[in-house]
Amino acid sequence: MTSIPVKLFLRSTKKAHPDIPLSHMKSVEIGRSPQTKIKDTKVSKKHLRLLANCFARSVQVTQLGANPSWVQGSILKTDETRNIAPNDILELGQDDHRYELIMEAPKATKDPSQTHLEDRALVHPGHWSMALIRAIKDDTLKLFEDDSMVVIRDAYPKARQHYLVVAKDSIDSLKEMDLENVALLEQMIAKGHDFKAKHPDLEFRLGFHAIPSMARLHLHVVSQDFDSPCLKNLKHWNSFTSEFFVPADVVLAKIKSDGVYPQISGEESKKLLSTPLLFAMPNLKLGDVVPDFKADTTDGSIQFHDWIGDSWAVLFSHPADFTPVCTTELGRVESMSGEFQKRGIKLIALSCDDVESHKGWIEDIKAYNNLSAFSYPIISDPKREVATLYGMMDPDEKDAAGMPLTCRAVFVIGADKKLKLAILYPATTGRNFDEILRVIDSLQLTATKKVATPADWKQGGSCMVIPSVKNEEAEKLFPKGFKVHDVPSGKQYIRTTEQPE
Repeated sequence: MTSIPVKLFLRSTKKAHPDIPLSHMKSVEIGRSPQTKIKDTKVSKKHLRLLANCFARSVQVTQLGANPSWVQGSILKTDETRNIAPNDILELGQDDHRYELIMEAPKATKDPSQTHLEDRALVHPGHWSMALIRAIKDDTLKLFEDDSMVVIRDAYPKARQHYLVVAKDSIDSLKEMDLENVALLEQMIAKGHDFKAKHPDLEFRLGFHAIPSMARLHLHVVSQDFDSPCLKNLKHWNSFTSEFFVPADVVLAKIKSDGVYPQISGEESKKLLSTPLLFAMPNLKLGDVVPDFKADTTDGSIQFHDWIGDSWAVLFSHPADFTPVCTTELGRVESMSGEFQKRGIKLIALSCDDVESHKGWIEDIKAYNNLSAFSYPIISDPKREVATLYGMMDPDEKDAAGMPLTCRAVFVIGADKKLKLAILYPATTGRNFDEILRVIDSLQLTATKKVATPADWKQGGSCMVIPSVKNEEAEKLFPKGFKVHDVPSGKQYIRTTEQPE
């Protein structure tokens, strides 16, 4: 089998209708139909099934109709299969409806120095859209080069690792790709995976922009942290996280099956790039196991469930580093860290800022709040993945680039990894962490004792006996006794007792 595919067509020898294209490994049924203009009733509507292999340059022909066909003058009966090659003759009804298999050979590869793109570059040598053509000529930028491609780093990376695999052939975009380019595409993808393998600790995607802004076909090999100062606006974000970014394997499969990759419209492209970021509250309910995730923090990389271990945890988000209210909040939590520790609570904060920003801001937190240390980690979530999982995004609060920021969310999580409490505060209102601590005391008490805590309850205060406990059981559970309170309804549902030990 050749590694270079060809285009195959079925052509009427009488030129009765346009050529019938045969896509690679895509079954086509022909017979009596408007397409072939055959009206002869001896030819079935589904007379033959054709399956082309554009790499092997052959077509498998299967007889479906009751009346036979002929291949190179040899009869083909119902359910029989035979292969034909270019220039072979196929007859549907002897001598009446003759077809020839036509092959269109691949075009010779053009010398990259003579391409129309480079002609454009000569006319407009400084235009930004020609940057890739200039870059693949600069030996100082090349990380890899062979006869068909060059690998460079993106000059304006949108993540920690962002490579471009650039074709040397004169292809500008996906709309120019066809079966002739399959071998090149496979080579580019393979090389992209080679560079991906250099960073086993990072998640990558390989893909193309549906409508690229730069001349010359290029494959993006981009890590999924999206942690880069060059990721500045909504358009940048959507170009890598929406359907505008087409996975490389999808492109390859589509071209192999259909011979081309469909071009999206300019209007559709504009819509994809301008789609607002919407973060709906997830279906997290009290008692659900919270989503697990891997993240970078000021204390290193963590797997969230493993980090919690057998402890309880408080995960809380803030809108942004180096902001006034957030500085008071994280300082207050640090000053109370001993109280949380007494209760077996691990603390962890989160925002969309990167780790280096967090580390720099911690010094301000310590200085403003007169702290000598800062004991808990802060998660870096620039891609908003964790924030989206937990529904932390505030659509009304955006950064300078129009990207939504996290609200002031609090999640109290038990040692069983189940959600015990969730509270969302707006950006303008700082949280009362004494109240958070009070709620944790109630949660931990009521998790093991058959009581509930009344309004404004504090540690050591009287508790309510829960309605499901009968008086007989209450006498055993609460040896210090309980009080039944009289109310106008006469119903004895309000019962109080001292806080159980």
